[in-house]
Amino acid sequence: MAEQVQITLFTFDELPEESQQKIIEGFRQDFDGYYSHIYDEFILEMSEKYGADISVNDIEWSGFWSQGDGACFTCDFDEEVIFPILKKRSLMGHQVQHLEELGVDLYSARSIRCGPSNHYCHEKTVTGDIIFNVPGGKEFDQEISTLLEESLTEIIRDSCFDLYERLKDEYERATSDDAMIEEIKNIWPGCNFRKDGTIFAR
Repeated sequence: MAEQVQITLFTFDELPEESQQKIIEGFRQDFDGYYSHIYDEFILEMSEKYGADISVNDIEWSGFWSQGDGACFTCDFDEEVIFPILKKRSLMGHQVQHLEELGVDLYSARSIRCGPSNHYCHEKTVTGDIIFNVPGGKEFDQEISTLLEESLTEIIRDSCFDLYERLKDEYERATSDDAMIEEIKNIWPGCNFRKDGTIFAR
């Protein structure tokens, strides 16, 4: 014999606060963020500022709760853009003059993975790598080479940290209670919840 059961259903706003938080936490745990706009802005800024040629596939990151979390990227830099920046950041006038007298320029400047921690992807897993083009096989002060490469590494690692902070900020914005509630209401705008916060499948 058929039995008729009456169920009282609620909108999200009508639920007790405890039930609302249960739903919010479930959404937060299943959150799969959208970060394409963060990548695009970062790639454009790095290209304009440093002549960095970065694709989305060159970016790696993890977050936001483990000690080894962070972001990094590998890329090639436009030598004509990055060399003047590096000289200005790291060299004194007589050192720049020394390079110019020898006719030294950059053959390549890159961000590369380094060290034994490549299963991580924080900023200290990448470093600057420079190859110089020195006419006639001449030699120049090794200190200058070191200063330029260290300056490139600093640019790369500062940029990695900046990227990670942008990703973290976006995650925190997207997983805030207000953002989660908006998403829940978009998916279930009507009376779809039992009082305990479980969803009633119609």
